Amino acid sequence: MTTQPIRIMHVVDSLEVGGLERLVEELVRNRRDPFEHQVCAIRARGEIGARMLDRGCAIHLLGRSEGPDRTVIPRLAGLLRRQSATIVHAHSDGARDALPAARLIGVASVYTQHGWLTAEHRRRDVWLDRLFLKAANRVIAVSRHSADYLHRVAWVAEHKLRLIRNAVPSIEATSQTQRDRARKTLHIDRDAAVVGTVAAMRPVKRLQALLGALPLLLERRPNLVLLLVGDGPERGALESEARRLRVSDHVLIVGRRDDVREYLAAMDVFALSSDIEGTSLALMEACWRALPVVATDTGGNREVVESGTSGTLVPPADPAAIADALASYLLDRDKAARHGAAARARMQARYSFAELLDRHDALYQELIGRR
Repeated sequence: MTTQPIRIMHVVDSLEVGGLERLVEELVRNRRDPFEHQVCAIRARGEIGARMLDRGCAIHLLGRSEGPDRTVIPRLAGLLRRQSATIVHAHSDGARDALPAARLIGVASVYTQHGWLTAEHRRRDVWLDRLFLKAANRVIAVSRHSADYLHRVAWVAEHKLRLIRNAVPSIEATSQTQRDRARKTLHIDRDAAVVGTVAAMRPVKRLQALLGALPLLLERRPNLVLLLVGDGPERGALESEARRLRVSDHVLIVGRRDDVREYLAAMDVFALSSDIEGTSLALMEACWRALPVVATDTGGNREVVESGTSGTLVPPADPAAIADALASYLLDRDKAARHGAAARARMQARYSFAELLDRHDALYQELIGRR
């Protein structure tokens, strides 16, 4: 007797390089029986989608017209029916249309809110969440702050809400050999201080604040490099701002990279300057690398970083506070080593990737059982 596969259809806005997309890639890469995973990208297949295709994953590109596209929901429903999807897993607001599409054909659905919003930040999105998330059978929050938003602001009922903290596969702490090799590849002086980040160059990441901290840091540590791993619509503006601040010689932008961990190896301190965050995968990878971190006091950052022990939390959009926190590590190697070790220990204790997989599998089984 042939057993019908339990097919999970992940739906995303795109599979371009980003934290959400990398997490979907890891969920699919680490698939377990009896589940079979496919992915539908509504807008763009992207670099991660191409990589997943090369590994044999079924990737479907739906295509969305510019502006409102009323055909997305019926076309998604048709795809789900043709692929015999058992469960639809929609990831963040770009994929909300998958929820009514799943309901249309009677398929169970789960929604993950990867980012973190406040009612004041994007009021239109709050109302869309309230409308669309009613169609989801279960809703996943990646941090307690996200869970609070979903329940208190987006009106998701407690019985539908599940907390599954983000996690990444464990990686080794950076050795001196790895650091030297990474810096040689990047043509960074072995004795330079390197502050780095991994982020899409979009307004929400507030990289101008990190750049604004650089002149203040250079007064205290002249042999300094700011390493920016990422790309996006604000790259040109950031390059112009670096020239205006006369710090271009100290800024290295390497663009989007798949091998983020190799670039983390070149850093002394990791910085995250976002206005809002869900739970940053790059931040977690920096912690696994035993880097001290300076992050804004917002969203899931508060759960990943224990300020004063495994890193330092600072107010958003405050270059002076960012500079002071970074300098405290660059000028005190013992403190940097202590906080880096504590950051790695916190990952080991609280952010198991195997547990993330277990919790997703249990939720999928729960949804199968309710049919």
